[in-house]
Amino acid sequence: MKEKENYHILAVYSLEYKSGRKHFSAILDELSIRNWRLSTVRPGRYFSCKELISESGEPYDGIILSMPGTDGVMEKIANSDIPTVLVNIADRRITAQRSNFSSIWHDNADIGKRAALHLLQHGEY
Repeated sequence: MKEKENYHILAVYSLEYKSGRKHFSAILDELSIRNWRLSTVRPGRYFSCKELISESGEPYDGIILSMPGTDGVMEKIANSDIPTVLVNIADRRITAQRSNFSSIWHDNADIGKRAALHLLQHGEY
């Protein structure tokens, strides 16, 4: 991530289940001690490319994704340089192409913290 005053992170989470709420709570805990803005998407089963652009039209500085996107979304993420964390999602199109990419396969609150820390490793704070 480039150095700037206020990083904008996109989190795509399903909060219907306890595990999703725990992950999201851990993300909030970690990001609250940083100077980050958090945008969230609570999609149905999939989300689309329009959710990858912030309301200001600027690209996000990091993405934490726990819901699969449509094919167009996954390709757009794979071709970007935005640090991204996939939580319980396997997508070889992305993991084979990206060095600033991480996948996490656990089901506890530590996921949110690990996702936020991965993004921190790609910036100067």
